[in-house]
Amino acid sequence: MDRAAIQRDNILKNSYRLFKEKGFKNTTTREIATTSQINKGLLHYYYNQKEDIVIEMYEDVLDALYNYVEKNYKDEVKGYTYLALLNILFYKTMTSTDESLNFLTEMMSSRELTKVKTEKYIDSYYKIIEYDNLSITRYQMLLALTVAVGAESELLLSIREGKIKMTYEKLATTVNKLLFAMLKVDEAQIKEINEEAKKIANAIKIKQVISHLKENCKWARE
Repeated sequence: MDRAAIQRDNILKNSYRLFKEKGFKNTTTREIATTSQINKGLLHYYYNQKEDIVIEMYEDVLDALYNYVEKNYKDEVKGYTYLALLNILFYKTMTSTDESLNFLTEMMSSRELTKVKTEKYIDSYYKIIEYDNLSITRYQMLLALTVAVGAESELLLSIREGKIKMTYEKLATTVNKLLFAMLKVDEAQIKEINEEAKKIANAIKIKQVISHLKENCKWARE
């Protein structure tokens, strides 16, 4: 690894530790620099603001999750079920501990971060669409994801604030319903897709997924 890559890993690892201890909102860039044993100017050379650090972490998580499904279920799960499985697994993983749930909530409260999720999901989802020859344009998927992820963010925050009662699995399947409805999938098929994806997700040991994420997101290692 070159010096820049080592320094970025150092910043990400120490930022993640601080975010867990104090929360994203209560952590300052000065604290990140001090804990990383660098000056603030060098920190800003790599990341203009602390939101950029979380964006990179978020991208790493989404990439690692996509790679996990690709590695283990590419030949078993196809098309829309694959898309539904990705979203359900994302929520099962990110709500498995209080710290990861808090991290997710803070990420989803940022418009910039929901935009990142939309953009990353477009890349991942469209690979699946092209592989399975689904008749969906990139624009149609962008529109559907923009609506679905926006609703997802509001629902997550409402659940956390106690405004609505909904399990996180229900949240994931609700987001899937909205996404597929925007893609003109009929209601009966959407129900079938969600049920199949839930069945597969429930058979997966989340500890294995978390282990895979930590293996691929070095900043998350203890």
